[in-house]
Amino acid sequence: LNMAGLGYTGMEHSLHAAAALATVLGLWIFLTEGRIGALLILGAFFAPLFRLEGLALSGLACLALLIRGQWRAGFTLGAATLAPVLGFMAFLHGLGLPWLPGSVIAKVNLIGAELGPLRRALAQFTVNMLYVPGRILAAATALSLALALVPALRRDGRALFLLVLGLAGLAHLVG
Repeated sequence: LNMAGLGYTGMEHSLHAAAALATVLGLWIFLTEGRIGALLILGAFFAPLFRLEGLALSGLACLALLIRGQWRAGFTLGAATLAPVLGFMAFLHGLGLPWLPGSVIAKVNLIGAELGPLRRALAQFTVNMLYVPGRILAAATALSLALALVPALRRDGRALFLLVLGLAGLAHLVG
């Protein structure tokens, strides 16, 4: 909703936003036309390279390919997406640094570093609900997940599309 402001706050940058949007549009094209195009491939590949958080949407897009029976494409795109991320993590570890980039560690440590993963996710969700943007994302997430259950939308790719978007929204709310 505030694409211009995101770049100025440092929370997102235009390349990550473009990759995420390419993934979403590419997934829509795949689910409605059955065509795996460059937008889906390039968006899913580059989103996690620009920001590690892009793995959520990229991974869910690959899962959608698998669900629709595109086994080879889903596994190939998933492996191609994960390989550079895992390579970078190995590079960091080889330098004696933690496996995760400092930006991710800083975000994890913002809320309940001493908590286990489940309690930390619940705490993160609770904090997100304190702010209007978090509540807007939660409402959009809930709407997407609820609409994914509508039987009429399950006949084509719309329900799966809404499910991917809803689960990506949930991942951002808890992560």
